[in-house]
Formats: sequence, structure tokens, C-alpha cells
Amino acid sequence: MVAETEAVQYILKKSENYYDLILIESHSPILYGLQYKFEAPLIAISSLENLQYLEYLFGNPMHPALYSDFLTGLYPELKFYEKFENLYLILGSYLLNKFVFYPRADELARIYFGKDMPYIEDVIKNTSLLFSNVNPVFSDRRPRVSNIIHYFNIHIRKNDPINEVRRMVIDIKR
Repeated sequence: MVAETEAVQYILKKSENYYDLILIESHSPILYGLQYKFEAPLIAISSLENLQYLEYLFGNPMHPALYSDFLTGLYPELKFYEKFENLYLILGSYLLNKFVFYPRADELARIYFGKDMPYIEDVIKNTSLLFSNVNPVFSDRRPRVSNIIHYFNIHIRKNDPINEVRRMVIDIKR
């Protein structure tokens, strides 16, 4: 496991207030324990859309008739029958996260970050900021709490001439 490597063990031996800020990938619940271990603000960065359960932990609405999880492949404008399919998928995802994935993540986080750590969901709820790679044109338009910020297209240089961009697209297609 990654946490048992020499480099990670070196980091974990640092004192409580050693880091001023912690940056993590948002889709690994165990990593949120770093904010408890080092008593530092944590910023999670998602290279994808957020999972529905993570949105729920941050306090965003989770209504299955209105909002789908991006992993379902269902689009924001759900047809009547898709709302039932979405309800089934979100309910299944919620139950798996609530009773399987997050309890296991909590067990592992306690091994590396301390037995007295609060439950991992409570630690996640204390996250300072979440950056999510979402283009608002293609998003589900759900309301967001103020500590979730969307970003997109940060890999595109604004000063590139259009021909250069076209060449890059052609190269990618090859």
C-alpha cells in the first residue's frame, strides 16, 4: 500500500502543525485524514466531476429526480423513466458508500492518522475547499455550497493562435 512506502512514512512522521496547507485528490476518502493528522486546512482537487456522495457530504442537494451522478451517464434533463433509474443508482451508491466504502476508509485512515480521529465523513465535512473540474455548460446546474468551486479548460493557453490549436487537435486525433 502507498501509505507504507518510505516517502509517505517520512511525511507522516512530521509534527502536527508542520504543513500550512494540504492539497489532495478528492476521490480518495482516506487522504482527508491528513487534515486531522496535521491540523491544517485541506483543499481537495477533483480532476473529474464530484461523486454524488461527496456532494452530499459537502452539503449539496442530492435529489435523484433532479440531479444525477456523473458516473450514471444520465444527463441533467432526465426523462420520466430515467428518474427511476437514477433513484436506483443513487440509492445503491449511497448505501455502498455509507455502509461499505466509507467505514473501510475510516478503518484505514485510523491506522495511519490516529485511532482518536473523528469518523472520516466528519473529517471530510471539515474540508476547506473543493475544486471540481466541471464545465458549467455541461454540468447539472445544481446549486453548490460556497466551498465548492468549478474550474475548467486550465490546460488551454489563451494566447495560442487558432492554427496552433487546430494542429494540436489534429495531432491528438492521429
